[in-house]
Amino acid sequence: CFSQSYKIEPSVFQVWLRLLEGVPGSVLWLFSSNPAQRQNLLQEAARGGVDGGRICFAEDRPKPSHLARLGLADLALDTLTYGGHTTTVDALGRGVPVVTRRGNHFASRASDSILTAIGLEDMIAADLDAYEKLALDLARDGDRLQALRARLADNRRTHPLFDAAGFVANLETGFEMAWARYSKGLAPDHIRVARRGGT
Repeated sequence: CFSQSYKIEPSVFQVWLRLLEGVPGSVLWLFSSNPAQRQNLLQEAARGGVDGGRICFAEDRPKPSHLARLGLADLALDTLTYGGHTTTVDALGRGVPVVTRRGNHFASRASDSILTAIGLEDMIAADLDAYEKLALDLARDGDRLQALRARLADNRRTHPLFDAAGFVANLETGFEMAWARYSKGLAPDHIRVARRGGT
């Protein structure tokens, strides 16, 4: 999880510690913005009986270097109340599946929308228990994880998340439709644009 440390809540960190216990040889890779953050997370891990050596910290790097290292991860774990936005897109763009929990407000729903836009709705857990189970099942089943990564690679070519040309074309069509309504003196209304290759 390369989200900022202020997004890491105690409940989700406890899930991550249990995942470390449930997956021998695994490590938790976190973005590190300051020494106090590292110390606090390591102290909490120690209280939970988890060896701090299994938590790796990634320093800030230029974007190309960051994206290169991100591709080495097996699975990305989303934060909850304030979920991933750019971090989720970055992980998916590097071929790393993301596990999230369904949110109930904007900041907690961004990953839901992003995963839906790339056809990975099955990576959106209904609650924290389902989030933990999904992450654990994927971490323990290399074949399933590889199949998911292959599906993600296929979906990057066929789904709208990374279709910049399609986004631009749809946005331009929407502008034209809005202008046409305005030119006819019609009141503002919802505009629905059929996306390239689907609706």
